[in-house]
Amino acid sequence: MYNFSIMLVDDDKANLIGVSKNLEFEGFSVKALNSGEHAIEELRKKSYDLVITDLIMDRISGIDVLKEARKLHPDIMVIILTGQGSVSTAIDALRLKADDYMLKPCESEEMIFRIKMCMDKKKHLLEKR
Repeated sequence: MYNFSIMLVDDDKANLIGVSKNLEFEGFSVKALNSGEHAIEELRKKSYDLVITDLIMDRISGIDVLKEARKLHPDIMVIILTGQGSVSTAIDALRLKADDYMLKPCESEEMIFRIKMCMDKKKHLLEKR
């Protein structure tokens, strides 16, 4: 069982349910939200260790969620997840300090590996302080 709190944001209901169930099965605490608006509202109330957000959503994009998450919680980790990735969007996400960038569909094992890498990075940064 992991003690990491994860916010998962995706406007694709099937993906949201599938990924959240996989993460919960692996022992993660997951808050699944279906829009960027809901994610930002939740981030204003509570901090999470990690946000995994879809890149392309109606009205508020994953990049907007990333920006707001960084503003509200500078130590939060963010993974951008997208089914329509390009070199340009990857560069934009990384310039805005996304911690990782993944293409959909992704294997559960790959996602778990990347989450663990982000959490190791966060632990290391917090220990340095």
